[in-house]
Amino acid sequence: MEKKTSPTEETASNGLLPCAHFRLTTDGEPVFHPLDEHLSEVARRAADTASAFGGGDWAALAGLWHDLGKYRPGFQRYIRQGNDPDAHIETAVAAHAKSHTGAGALQAGSVTQ
Repeated sequence: MEKKTSPTEETASNGLLPCAHFRLTTDGEPVFHPLDEHLSEVARRAADTASAFGGGDWAALAGLWHDLGKYRPGFQRYIRQGNDPDAHIETAVAAHAKSHTGAGALQAGSVTQ
């Protein structure tokens, strides 16, 4: 479930609530999906699906890790500065600071070695 939050919503740690992505309302206002909620929900759904063949634990980890790079400050700046709901899609990213897919792969590699 998405929470409507302002792009400038404050938290105690860094001043902004990390977001996974956003959509625009019919009035053009952004509705941000908090990153921690996104990762938890993807992990839950992946585990539910993969449990049918015994892969629930690994699928949950993949769900938690798939967007870890979105916690990077460069990605959070990038997604908030534009007005593009598709900005979270890796193919739309042109600069290294905006990339988000590698962090989860690095995490997986460190655990499986």
